[in-house]
Amino acid sequence: MGFSVYQNRVLAGLEDEMRDFLADAKEKQQQLQDAWDSFGPMPDWIDPMDLVNMFRRIGSAELANSYLNRTLTLNPGLLGYEAIGEFNAIALTLPRDLNQGNVVDAMMQDFAEQRGAV
Repeated sequence: MGFSVYQNRVLAGLEDEMRDFLADAKEKQQQLQDAWDSFGPMPDWIDPMDLVNMFRRIGSAELANSYLNRTLTLNPGLLGYEAIGEFNAIALTLPRDLNQGNVVDAMMQDFAEQRGAV
């Protein structure tokens, strides 16, 4: 009998805590919604597919082994010096993917986009 009373009181306390938590969560959600609404309407010139295509292109250019080698390298600054010395060999490497393109052409395209020429 005593255990049942204790169990009911503990359960009632947990239910009160859950109600308080849900009330706080609703208040915080409303604060977030108010902050989002204060930004105004969403611009119609933003295209989320641009971001998707950009990240898809980045992900397809790097193989899993090269990603692991790049992230596990203790001193990535040395790779920059090696890349300068091996630029000709890197630039003449054929693309692995049909959509990937040439390293030099992609670099020149990026330069043109940075200048605003494209």
